[in-house]
Amino acid sequence: MNIKYLIVIEKAEHNYSAYIPDLPGCIVTGKTIPEIRDMMDKAVKMHLEGMREDGEPIPEPSSIADYIEIAVYNRSVEPIPTETEDFLVIDLYGDCTTTKNDDKINLPDSPLVSNLE
Repeated sequence: MNIKYLIVIEKAEHNYSAYIPDLPGCIVTGKTIPEIRDMMDKAVKMHLEGMREDGEPIPEPSSIADYIEIAVYNRSVEPIPTETEDFLVIDLYGDCTTTKNDDKINLPDSPLVSNLE
């Protein structure tokens, strides 16, 4: 039986590093992505063997990856247009902030706030 784990590969200044979120401590570094993949294959096998020897259960893969697409302009995130000065940001705790000046606004009678409490 084969198990497929997510590998997160990150570019550092002079190399790459990679880890598997479902296998804490299973980390490698290398100069190229092919080197990372080869080293990770060996590291996972060694990591799982150590878990078996220690009587630990082998974790089921549960991590997923996704991408988010955002608009960029000159390599920076585009600002919120000024015509949205009255736009409110409401967090999960009911705190509200205007996009204009970060003023806090209390909305104690708001249905959104009362539904979250």
